[in-house]
Amino acid sequence: MKCEDLKELISAFVDGELSQTQRDFIEEHMTHCRDCQIIFAEYTRIRYQMSSLRLTPSLPDIEK
Repeated sequence: MKCEDLKELISAFVDGELSQTQRDFIEEHMTHCRDCQIIFAEYTRIRYQMSSLRLTPSLPDIEK
């Protein structure tokens, strides 16, 4: 399987959406693939940034 084909699986891995067998496959692949390690790190960073948006308080409505 090409790394390009794994991007969707890596994203699902970061989101906790994979079966144990799929997680094992991705983890094993990433032990040998620097490109997929970078993709995983980027998806993890993006997921963290997205989750931090929920912590940002809403601004009050601006009066017109």
